[in-house]
Parts: sequence; structure tokens; C-alpha cells
Amino acid sequence: SEDIKLLNERKVQVRIMLKLVCDIYEEYNLEISDIENDDALKKYKIEKRESKLELKNKIACNENKATIKEKMNLGDNVEAVEIIKVSKFILGVENKISINKVLSKADFKLNVMFINENGTIGIKEETFPVMAFIDISGVNENDLLNVDYKINNVSLRLDLEKRNVLEVDAEFEVRCECYQKEEISLIEDMYSLDKE
Repeated sequence: SEDIKLLNERKVQVRIMLKLVCDIYEEYNLEISDIENDDALKKYKIEKRESKLELKNKIACNENKATIKEKMNLGDNVEAVEIIKVSKFILGVENKISINKVLSKADFKLNVMFINENGTIGIKEETFPVMAFIDISGVNENDLLNVDYKINNVSLRLDLEKRNVLEVDAEFEVRCECYQKEEISLIEDMYSLDKE
């Protein structure tokens, strides 16, 4: 469910109810004398039911900053006087693992709405490449990565000489979490075939 309120005519309060479903497993050691392998289970007529479970173990986490400094052309015959709305997104994240490093690339998509000198409204959309190196010791090609981009600061300035060009400065925080896959056998049930 979702609850939206307007506070003080300036702030919007959004309250959302989230439902989280997760499985939690605990390692438990059970000792049964003389039963160490499948042959012993057959000897004592013990049946077990197990399943394979793939776990992700977090092995490392680090972050780095990335910046861009670009120019955005608003179009020919445009003389912008004011920026009225900016939307920004991170798209197309790609990661490559090398020795003790992760190279992460993404696209920074910028949508700008502005007012021209003649009073008309213009819209321009452009995408800029972002790249970051994150140091993670012990990472290898078989590991799983979770890379998250946070847009920290975006500065847009109209070029004083060319009114159809925006100077774009942006700073990003790039966080990388590294996981290793591990497969374990999970015993779901164990019982005797000839005893209650």
C-alpha cells in the first residue's frame, strides 16, 4: 500500500509498505555413531532426503568515485534562458573483473526541460558514459558482483557564449559487493526404515 501526503505546501511525504520474504538457514551438526557415509546409512536402514542449495557468500566490498565533465548541445536555433526540470538515470551497467580490480561501466541518461528566450519549452535527452575502477583484493572471474551507482552531485550551467550548450558536471559513488557461490547439501529429513 502507498500513502502520499503534501506537507507545508513544499514537501511530499511518501510512505510505502514493503513485504520481505527470505529464507534463513543455520548450520547444525548432528552426530550419529557409526554412520559416516551412504553405505552406513544402508546398513542401518536409514533413509535421508536432501537437496542442493546454492549460497552466495559475501567476500569483499569497496567503493570509488567517478566523475564526468561534458557538454550537452540543446539543438540549433536554441537560446535557453532557464532550466525548469532535470531527470537523471543510470542505465546499462556492465562489469569486468581483472586482477584485484573491477571495471564498471554505465550510461548516465539526462533529460532536460528548458525555456527558450522566445518563451517556448524545449526538451533534450542525452546519454554520457561513466567508468569506475574499484579495488577488490582476491576477486576472480567466477565471483558474482553487485554494483550500485549513486548519483551524488549534478551541476548544469548554460554556456554564456553559446546559449544552446549546457556544461554538465556529475559525480557518482560506485559501490561493488563481491560474492562467491557455494553449493551445499541440505538434509531435509532423516528417518529409520525399520524403527519408529
